[in-house]
Amino acid sequence: MVVGLGRWFARLHQLTRRFVQEQPVLVARARHWTTLHDGILAEVPVDENDMKTASDPAHFGLIHGDVNPSNYYWDSTIGMPCMFDWDQLQQSWFLYDLSAPVRGVISLEQHGSPIDRSPVPQANSTLFTTWLLEGYKSDGDRVTVDRAALQRMVMIRRELYRRFCRKALLELPADHPMARFCKTITDFFDKEEAEASSQSTVSNLNI
Repeated sequence: MVVGLGRWFARLHQLTRRFVQEQPVLVARARHWTTLHDGILAEVPVDENDMKTASDPAHFGLIHGDVNPSNYYWDSTIGMPCMFDWDQLQQSWFLYDLSAPVRGVISLEQHGSPIDRSPVPQANSTLFTTWLLEGYKSDGDRVTVDRAALQRMVMIRRELYRRFCRKALLELPADHPMARFCKTITDFFDKEEAEASSQSTVSNLNI
């Protein structure tokens, strides 16, 4: 299923590259990635290498933007998912599209289930990424993937979730189901940052 998801991404990006060439007027109406969610990522730092590829149609174009298991169902007859919920369609890096499911597995791997925080031993982001890229590179254009660039996109995705959830907690009633979910996600990030700060302090003391 993960390989099939990779193939789906590959076919989507092939089609959107064609669409950009054939329908430039319509494409111009698509939102830029920095404008979604009231511009919550407008100030996020972007690596200079990624800034250079933002004008390259081989790397940057129309993407779904929110590929996670709640937005597709598996079709065994075609060996790929059927995707819905296109409200976050945007102009961004193709690798940013792939970062959504990768980041989801990383979250399960590091923090457990967002429902009850129980461990998810099957979550393996390294293996998941390998399978996803196997599908992505095996279909159609047989693209090569810069793993370092993908990792940078995953970090931007992390920043999206971190900023979005913190903002939601300020705007939603405490008993709202989304508020409870965002509080769980924010707690995950707070724990990550506290552990990173602690490790940095220990390293400095050792020096």
